[in-house]
Amino acid sequence: MSFVELLGYLASALIVISLMMARLLWLRVVNLVGALAFTAYGVMIDAWPVVATNGIITVVNIVYLWRMTRTASCFELLEVAFDDAYLRRFLDFHGDDIRRYAPHAPLDPRPDHRHVFILRDMVAAGLVILEDRSGGQAWVHLDYAIRGYRDYRLGRYLYHDRRRWLRSLGIDVLLADPADGPHTRYHRRMGYEPQESGVLARKV
Repeated sequence: MSFVELLGYLASALIVISLMMARLLWLRVVNLVGALAFTAYGVMIDAWPVVATNGIITVVNIVYLWRMTRTASCFELLEVAFDDAYLRRFLDFHGDDIRRYAPHAPLDPRPDHRHVFILRDMVAAGLVILEDRSGGQAWVHLDYAIRGYRDYRLGRYLYHDRRRWLRSLGIDVLLADPADGPHTRYHRRMGYEPQESGVLARKV
């Protein structure tokens, strides 16, 4: 198999892989690389319709990536009551996906928990469930982002940009369960550290 053929197969594989990605940012990045590879492949075999089509796709991906990384999103926190109808619908709809990332998260809203949506451009992109503990501590039962918004920007907004909001609630330390396996890497990125007690903790 020649290099040109390998390049064509690689380009095809990248396009297919990109379409299976849940995160929009990575979908665009991988699709961009695939389009570039197809453009080069088209040049090598003198297939100018392939070059034109994938050249346009390349430009489109670059424009969208620029918008996604350079245009500031509008974030907002929205706390709702435990019996809020949309909250219950949200937990029911995303329940299976939530269990994958936070198997111990309570999917039945409780009156002693804080239920806070993270809005991104007015889309309910994430949900945080907190339980106040003594000594300025709060247990994070859930810190969830829906598919397409798992680019860590929601976490940075909550843990960095809105630290004053957390402190206004009297929270100095956030606690999380290290048993939430797929979520462990996210916890590390957000500044959580393991404690002797076995839990993860992050100072606000």
